[in-house]
Amino acid sequence: MHARFIGLFVAVVAFALAQVAPALAQSNRVVVGYPPGGASDIVARLLAERLREGTGEPFIVENKPGAGGRIAAEQVKAAAPDGRTLMLAPVANIGIYPHTVERLRYDPFRDFAPIALAGSFDIGIATGPATNARTLAEFVAWVKANPKQGSFGAPTAGSLPHFFGLLFAEAAGLEMVLVNYKGSGPAVNDVIGGQLPAVSTTMADLIAQHKSARLRVLAHSGAQRNAQLPEVPTFKELGYLGLEGGGWYGLFATGGSPESAINRYNAIVVRALQTADLRARFAALGLEITLTTPQQFARIIREDSDRWGKIIRASGFKAEE
Repeated sequence: MHARFIGLFVAVVAFALAQVAPALAQSNRVVVGYPPGGASDIVARLLAERLREGTGEPFIVENKPGAGGRIAAEQVKAAAPDGRTLMLAPVANIGIYPHTVERLRYDPFRDFAPIALAGSFDIGIATGPATNARTLAEFVAWVKANPKQGSFGAPTAGSLPHFFGLLFAEAAGLEMVLVNYKGSGPAVNDVIGGQLPAVSTTMADLIAQHKSARLRVLAHSGAQRNAQLPEVPTFKELGYLGLEGGGWYGLFATGGSPESAINRYNAIVVRALQTADLRARFAALGLEITLTTPQQFARIIREDSDRWGKIIRASGFKAEE
């Protein structure tokens, strides 16, 4: 009797696994190279849900943090080119690391297939009680009067805000030293506390702090003023014509994935980005939406890589392996 019960139990389990296995095999992945809770993770989960609705297939978000997103990129590169492994990545992974990491283990143009631009973000320069500057001109004057204190924080060395800070310093004729942080939060907190004169980071990290008057955003890299901070000018308005444009998050598949899958995903994402609820969620993250085809997104990637490559080579920066 006992043996018959065990045999029945094994048969039931085997049947259940047989039913589940095909569903698991059909699961799609959206790999994110950063921990849960950040902007890239939130964007990935929002898009994964829309992809699930659009295809009727499961899409699982996998967080693979480490090495600034490079570990995730290497895993996506190594995946089967069947269109079932996707990656949500910022511009740094695709357009900046090829110029800063000497032994990068992937080729951004060969190993990944662009699907769609998900959202763009601007970079802002903010200050606080260390300078008490109310305008960008006052901040520039303060740095020139206090050259030994001319420093700025950025989320990490080799990040887009790092190089944008260097661009601003050069355009303003300033000598400013990078203070490297592990993330935007600590740098922003040090500006608020007066330990750091300025921070260069995404507007998403600055909007709430500016609204609460804990720090002041002096200018940002947008083509036009931010709807949430209409009082803050753009760098272009202030005469810094070369300081326009920021970064982005994009959706990619493993290189060599079927064109039919790429186009299908693009159509779903573009349709989702036009809905009011997703636009509101992205706006809360400080992201602007630009609708692109895979080909248009590929051109944006190439242009941004060329632009930042020139800036990075001029800086002489190389990331630690």
